[in-house]
Amino acid sequence: MSKRQFYFMSVLGFVMLITFLSGCGSSNTESNAQSESGEGAEEIDYPNQDVDIVVPFKPGGASDAHARILERHFKDEFGHALSFIYKPGGAAAVGSAEVAQMEGDGSTIMAANYPDIVVQPLTGSGSFKSEDFEYIAQVSSDPAILAVPSDSSFTSLEELVKEAKEKPGEISIGAPLNTSLHLSLLDFMEQSGIDVTIIPYTGGAEAKSRLLGGHLDAAWVNLGVMIEEIDSIQPLAVTTEERYDQIPDVPTFTEQGYEIVSALGRIYVTPKGISDEKLKILREGISNIAENPDYQKEMSNIGQSVKFINGEEVDKMVNEYKEYAKELIEKHNLSK
Repeated sequence: MSKRQFYFMSVLGFVMLITFLSGCGSSNTESNAQSESGEGAEEIDYPNQDVDIVVPFKPGGASDAHARILERHFKDEFGHALSFIYKPGGAAAVGSAEVAQMEGDGSTIMAANYPDIVVQPLTGSGSFKSEDFEYIAQVSSDPAILAVPSDSSFTSLEELVKEAKEKPGEISIGAPLNTSLHLSLLDFMEQSGIDVTIIPYTGGAEAKSRLLGGHLDAAWVNLGVMIEEIDSIQPLAVTTEERYDQIPDVPTFTEQGYEIVSALGRIYVTPKGISDEKLKILREGISNIAENPDYQKEMSNIGQSVKFINGEEVDKMVNEYKEYAKELIEKHNLSK
């Protein structure tokens, strides 16, 4: 080979090497850009099996009812069914504590109540923290009512307050201890200046049974619990700011002179530690279900109109409520 040929071949080889290295760099840069932008990334297969749903109450209550409606739409949205597990006790404290200890792998969700999920750990009645969960969504807001049996001698809130003042401690009102219902009942007692005997119940099914069975003079209970038996009871007041569409003849506490406004948010949560991808899928799927007119109609039939709030906002609500709840709990000396 002549010197001229050797020189030519050397230059050609060098140019080919530079071209090859540049191509690799471009390919890697493009690959990285796709990765960072999410393009080309594979979607995760979730859920790839039935999902457990823990209802921390006995069957038959309002939490069970709205979870059963979710069940009827869950498989169409997610491709897999819900498998029910009941963990009653302590007005949801027992089941909540158990779910808080589970792996955040997306295999389990829970039908929870807000703000009870905040109140219970603050009072010491729940061995969990509100930070132990990721919040999927709120699907409805359930106001409370003060209700008496249909054959009660009380036909108005005014009559109940009058007798409670005349006979301190003799009237029994059912309420789940260390919950938002309990706090609002205590607030009403303070504003009205009455003293009643609070009879604890641990869930809506128990409240319904005791009130309809004549074992309570009255019950401070969520409307969703009693909506199917609304003709067998007499609500004396509701905790909404304005009269509630489903019971328009029932006056609010506010219009009767008491600043009592509260509602129980029906929410879904999952144990902390779930991946962002799985949480996003759950949040988007529940949002789609909440927009379904058939789901909305079924919820309305059990007294729980859909009031959807996404998980990020629910998380903010939980954090904001803590300071308010701490003041009430300290005021009424409820912390254990």
